[in-house]
Amino acid sequence: MFSKLQPPLKGHARLTSIFKQAATHVFIIASLSLSFMTHGNETIPINATILAPSLEVNPQRCVALHQGQICYQSANVMWQAPKTGHYCLYISNTLASLQCWKNKQTGSFIHDFQSPNTLTFRLRNMKTKQDLVQTQLNVAWVYGNKKRQRSSWRLF
Repeated sequence: MFSKLQPPLKGHARLTSIFKQAATHVFIIASLSLSFMTHGNETIPINATILAPSLEVNPQRCVALHQGQICYQSANVMWQAPKTGHYCLYISNTLASLQCWKNKQTGSFIHDFQSPNTLTFRLRNMKTKQDLVQTQLNVAWVYGNKKRQRSSWRLF
């Protein structure tokens, strides 16, 4: 009924047993992590259905030293759509696309941002020629252009 208790393993046999247990745990953790992906700050299952198109830029803000100066930033623009299709990424007020994807449901693009102004990215479905979603890369600054107003009169 009760099995005989085994004396603890020693030396090489103990190390082999420990490595086998560790390998089993690593395999289980790796199997669980393969069924999820990271998108932004959230983890979603890989087989999750995308209900609405999304467009994200990371980082969302570029900071220049003074107001009006050109801000330099490398930004990652990521998108996903509910259906596989032909999609293009545009910057507002431009006719040329930054990049297009055919037969894709997700994509990403690295944009080297150089501007003193906020920039709007748009994801367009090329089959319907409609913009699906947009997002902004905002420009901020450390010091504004506020100059101290001088008084129109002086005492001395």
